[in-house]
Amino acid sequence: MTKATVLSHCLIGLVLAVFIAGCGDTKENTGEYVDDTVLISKVNEEIFNDPMLKVFQINVESLKGIVQLSGIVDSQIASDRAVEIARSVTGVKSVKNDLLVEKESIGEYVDDTVLISKVNEEIFNDPMLKVFQINVESLKGIVQLSGIVDSQIASDRAVEIARSVTGVKSVKNDIVVE
Repeated sequence: MTKATVLSHCLIGLVLAVFIAGCGDTKENTGEYVDDTVLISKVNEEIFNDPMLKVFQINVESLKGIVQLSGIVDSQIASDRAVEIARSVTGVKSVKNDLLVEKESIGEYVDDTVLISKVNEEIFNDPMLKVFQINVESLKGIVQLSGIVDSQIASDRAVEIARSVTGVKSVKNDIVVE
């Protein structure tokens, strides 16, 4: 073997070692993403299959096994039941309960539906935020934002947009910054 061949083999080995070491982190991060996606799907399925909860719009997010529940339910019992179901799913490390408990009239529901639509539209039209999955709920003009963004600036921008929508009384920010 010539000196150039040995040097070439060493260089190839070094490149492969660096490449394989770099892939380790990517695989783990992808695995976490897949695990969170599976958790979201499983928790959603269990909530939908529960007779008490399937009538509610409960949003489920997950980050590294920490599940976040948001939305509106009509009783503390329903909120507790949703948390119990989420905790029972294998792989869930903990549950953050951001469910709002409130009974509302049909008129308020319609007004809140309009607010949700307007806030969603404004968030979707914002170049910084349209890439994120931000959930919007509203109860009597109080808007709740949840989901996962990559910076505090994005979270603050979502709150700013929600506050700017006519009819929004206040904003509860449950957005997680990853």
